[in-house]
Amino acid sequence: MNRMQYTVRKLLSRLEANREAPNKAMEESITSATGNILKVARMYDELDLPFVIAAMKVVAETMKNTLTESGKDLVDFAVESTTCIAVNVSEIERRSKSEQKRRDNEEKKSEDKKCDEEC
Repeated sequence: MNRMQYTVRKLLSRLEANREAPNKAMEESITSATGNILKVARMYDELDLPFVIAAMKVVAETMKNTLTESGKDLVDFAVESTTCIAVNVSEIERRSKSEQKRRDNEEKKSEDKKCDEEC
C-alpha cells in the first residue's frame, strides 16, 4: 500500500484544527472503496447483478462480524453518515450495451461456425 490508510488519516486529522478533516478522510475512503467495488460489479452481466449484490451483502456482514465493537460502530457511523453515492448510470448503460453487442457478435460467430460445419 503506497498511501496512508484511511483510518490512520482519519485519526490524525482529528489532531488538526480543521473540524472537516476527519469527514473528508472518511468521504475519500468511502468514495475510493465504492469505486473499486463498482469496478468488480461491472465485470458481471447486468442480469447477474442481483446475485452480485447478494454476495456483496453476505461478504460485508461476514467481514463486519470479524471487527471489534469500535470497528462495528465505525461501520455503522460511516453508513449512517453517507447520504449519497454518485453512480454514472449512463456509463453503466453504455457498458451494458457494449457487453450485449459483444455477446451478440460472439453468438453470431458461433452460429456461423456451426452453420459452416453443418453445411
